[in-house]
Amino acid sequence: MNRKIFLKPVVFVFAVCSFMIGGCNQDDDPIVPSEALSVKYVLPQGNEKYDSLILDFYNENKIFILYEYGAHDPLWNIQSIEGYGIYRIVPPKKENLEAGVNSLFDLWLDLYPGEFFVGRLPHYIYLADSIWSGYSNAANLTTNISITFGNINESLQNMTATTKSTFKKNINSAFWTYIIDNGKFEVPVALDLDYSLATDLIAGYNMGIIHGSTYKLNLQEDFKKTIDYLMSTSQTIINMRFRSYPACKTRVQLFVSEMKRLHDIDLELLTGKVLTD
Repeated sequence: MNRKIFLKPVVFVFAVCSFMIGGCNQDDDPIVPSEALSVKYVLPQGNEKYDSLILDFYNENKIFILYEYGAHDPLWNIQSIEGYGIYRIVPPKKENLEAGVNSLFDLWLDLYPGEFFVGRLPHYIYLADSIWSGYSNAANLTTNISITFGNINESLQNMTATTKSTFKKNINSAFWTYIIDNGKFEVPVALDLDYSLATDLIAGYNMGIIHGSTYKLNLQEDFKKTIDYLMSTSQTIINMRFRSYPACKTRVQLFVSEMKRLHDIDLELLTGKVLTD
């Protein structure tokens, strides 16, 4: 059976109280626009194996993964990039979708326990060949209801280790930025520091701030930068940082234990790095 899922379009209607039968009063609740896009989506969007993955994911999470969409849909209520009018989203080519969807699951979605996604994922996940702003190509784009992942293109065919690492880092970093910036994840309080003491790079290392970025740092930004660092830095460099600054090793191990204890997330699996003895 060909199963289809419909998202009903949003219609905004503006009414003047004096013309409404029965009138209205100022105590009525205000009209709040829906977060949903005024678009009707249908799943599955094709008949390939990856469409079954997308459909199963929707049935479990009620989240749309889309590769066919309106040109402006990913720009709805944009957050991460300003001035959406100058941006152009290029949808992925069909020949790259299998590698793109499989990579999305292998390098992101399958690395977290399903329970962690409840209430945290955006309503829409868009797949794009590229996200253009003038001559610049962004890795991702976020709004309060969606994440668009770029680079779903020929680069994912027969990925090198470097390409795979970069793509994995980009999609996971976008996810963590989305859930933290939108109040969908509370960073473990055990990781908090007195960031006013991180007056320079070395002071930060001695406090356990492994990424070394201390300017206007707070717990949320520190968490995002730590995830970025662990995902994008080689095991050799991480080991050197651990040896030079034992506080970094101690604090990263605290990251590992707290994420496992609170959310059953394996940071070593996620980052692909050995972080504990």
